[in-house]
Amino acid sequence: MIPIIIYFDTPITLHLLWVPLGIIMAGLMGGGFGLFFASINCKQRDIEHLFRFIVRAGFFFSPVMWTAEMALERGNLGEMALWNPMATPITMVRHAIEGHAMELPFGVVTASVSFLVACLIFGTMIFTKSERKAVKYL
Repeated sequence: MIPIIIYFDTPITLHLLWVPLGIIMAGLMGGGFGLFFASINCKQRDIEHLFRFIVRAGFFFSPVMWTAEMALERGNLGEMALWNPMATPITMVRHAIEGHAMELPFGVVTASVSFLVACLIFGTMIFTKSERKAVKYL
């Protein structure tokens, strides 16, 4: 990130504090999904292929190739795309590196954080419930 900031001559602002938070949010969400799918994948090996499909589709439904501003310009359909839980952390990091504040609707951010917490709790519950049985299937 530092070479990119230097190369593009981006001013260093307090918005850069959003970068670690966005990375932590994305990591925790990935961890919650990983815990959930790891326990299921031990018993049903086809889940691996489903997870690959979900990850590939997620690149198109997340603001990786497009920005949140582009989605908001499209109206209701574009705003629906921002309800993807990964849209908030990706937009948070992108805007922090660009040096300006994140401007997402409050409901989108709240839904993303709520989904993150639910994903972690549900994934941890499923994993702890099935971790003893997982060795049998490996």
